[in-house]
Amino acid sequence: MISLTFKHEILVNGANSSKILEFQDGQVVGLFGKNGAGKTTLLRSIMGVPPFSAQIESCVVDGKTFSEKSYADIAYITDGLYLFDEMNAKEHMKFFKDFYKNFNEERFAKLINMFELDEKVIVKNYSKGQRSKLELALGFCKGTKYIIMDEPFIGNDPFMRNDFLKIMAGLLEEDSIVIIATHYLEEIENFIDRALFMVNRGIVKDVTMDEIFEGGSNLISTAKEVFGIDEKRVLRMFLEENE
Repeated sequence: MISLTFKHEILVNGANSSKILEFQDGQVVGLFGKNGAGKTTLLRSIMGVPPFSAQIESCVVDGKTFSEKSYADIAYITDGLYLFDEMNAKEHMKFFKDFYKNFNEERFAKLINMFELDEKVIVKNYSKGQRSKLELALGFCKGTKYIIMDEPFIGNDPFMRNDFLKIMAGLLEEDSIVIIATHYLEEIENFIDRALFMVNRGIVKDVTMDEIFEGGSNLISTAKEVFGIDEKRVLRMFLEENE
């Protein structure tokens, strides 16, 4: 479990407002909001990245205060920003194997093949979509319990996103925690267990997908209620931000 205590109220939902935000083992959590809502800030706060981490009073991971040792059990996946331009896929694999003792080399080879990436081509010659595919492959081969994803699918076509979500579901352990910030609401709703909606750097709605479905709704309709706009505008808002 990850338990965060912020210096300010992170959950801003009337009587349910709180400075504490928790993620339970086995949860896949979706984080949604317009650009500037605070999604990346929240994820980097969890990772202890300054200056974002200054917002947090404490971060407890599996009963222990977050420390440098905690990084060995967390994979942080973006859209390819944290790669080395002069290294190829194989060199990246060797590099991360030194930091992650449970790195799965066989799985990495399979994902690279599925993504049709040439492991001998250096990253600076990759397209944006290829960079994000490499970072996804690396992230899911590090053998970590916690996986934090910040817009990992930008530049990838819908078929690849759907295929990877299916594969990703099969790769997760029972106690894994995945936190994913994305604009692809329709594609993600059957993958996540819980949805957090952010406005002005605060979480204004924290709801499970079971609660949404049992209420006869879906993720798009819930976003419509949260943001106060119709479903077409919700879809357009998120799609435009991904262009």
